[in-house]
Amino acid sequence: MLDSSERHPRGLVVLYLTEVWERFSFYGMKALLVLYLNDGVLSEERFSKVLGSGLVVHLFGQPEDAQQVQQLSSALNELYAGVAYLTPLAGGLIADGLLGARTTLLLGGVLMAAGHACMAFEPFFLCGLVLLVLGNGGFKPTITAMLSKLYEPPGPTALRDRGFAIFYTGINVGALLAPIICGALQQSIGYDAGFGAAGIGMVVGLLTFLAGSPWLRHPPSKAERRVSGEDGLATPLVPSGGSTSPTHEPLEEPLLPQQWSGQSMLALLGLCGCVVPFWVPFEQLSNVVPLFFRHQTDRRLFGFLLPAAWLQAANPIVCVLCMPLLTSLWARQARRGAEPSPTSKMAIGCGLQSISWLLMSLGSIGVNTEDKAPLLLPFCCTLLLTLGQLYLAPIGLALVSKSCPQHARSTAVGFWFLAGGIGGLLAGPTGALYSRIPPPAFFAMLSVISVCASLLMVSVAPRLQRWAEASPVSAAGKVASTFSV
Repeated sequence: MLDSSERHPRGLVVLYLTEVWERFSFYGMKALLVLYLNDGVLSEERFSKVLGSGLVVHLFGQPEDAQQVQQLSSALNELYAGVAYLTPLAGGLIADGLLGARTTLLLGGVLMAAGHACMAFEPFFLCGLVLLVLGNGGFKPTITAMLSKLYEPPGPTALRDRGFAIFYTGINVGALLAPIICGALQQSIGYDAGFGAAGIGMVVGLLTFLAGSPWLRHPPSKAERRVSGEDGLATPLVPSGGSTSPTHEPLEEPLLPQQWSGQSMLALLGLCGCVVPFWVPFEQLSNVVPLFFRHQTDRRLFGFLLPAAWLQAANPIVCVLCMPLLTSLWARQARRGAEPSPTSKMAIGCGLQSISWLLMSLGSIGVNTEDKAPLLLPFCCTLLLTLGQLYLAPIGLALVSKSCPQHARSTAVGFWFLAGGIGGLLAGPTGALYSRIPPPAFFAMLSVISVCASLLMVSVAPRLQRWAEASPVSAAGKVASTFSV
């Protein structure tokens, strides 16, 4: 019988299922958003009835033709995606310094559920986006911090990397189911049904978390650490008589907190900054590629017209199928002493993305609304993009989570998502160029950006990784064979 050090903690199942349903809600909405924005809601007649539309028109103007609609939809879609990855930094600070991980996660989940409910009603869809952004900020960094806590002593520390890999698979199970279910509901009933299904998923995720909460070890808030003495500031409780007992023995040596050195902080920020050029092209998978798939791709398969949202299911399908294969590959490489370092894997991911966009550029030559691209083209593009994502996203997240003190882990994870948010904000104006230049040139531009990201990762990131590994936090365990099994 396996002892506790050889088994994954039961809390992993709770966080896995919670993340499955939360990602179902997020990607269900995300798969529909860019299509929804291009299906008439931005027309002056309908948009004027949406709460908050006046501010959008003031900032971006009222679109008057299809080209301007595409540009505004790209701006709004990536503004949402970008800000949704900026707020986790604030959520991490709140969790670490004020409310604690559990309370912050629950608050974020409630806000997201309310946001999905608003999305089901057109006059409130902008309000829904705001609530989703705020809620995501509380949810994303805290659930990752809870996962890290499960694999700290006395937990099964040797299984940490595999636990992260299992958790990342859960993300993609939710992302796989979401566009299939929500896309089918949208095509058969309407957008309100698709958005409503995403909201139900968020509620199920919250209920799952509450039901399994006793199996979790929650990272304490700053106030809780002060009471327990974990931050070195608490004084021991002494009986009123002044004498001490074994139960209230004073601390002879202060318990000093783990601190970030200036070097490790710079390394963390630098690693996060290096991935920004990766996310700018990658975000076009849910911003521009759905429009190419809808209007310039032959979507017929055995006589059935595939819903445009279903393309978004290809990414998580590849993640679920290929993640075990990659972890096995890395394990074999590790046994031979040939496993790439985390930053080398991330550079490979950028290179795979460059090849994907180059394929898309060549395949879109001569394509228009009459002579459409074959169905295989966007799916092959998605395959390579997803392989690049698997080489970069979970690897970088695990590296960042190991390169920080325990009491600041939610904040550190927030910095990682901050990089994705900056990439998302830059992806908006980048995607707006799609309606101004021919698709082959647009996709070639994305390929060049990806090449630059790979070169940056090769030239700068290895030194940043060495700095992070040399920090006091991670000196006890070298971060090298991430996600090997």
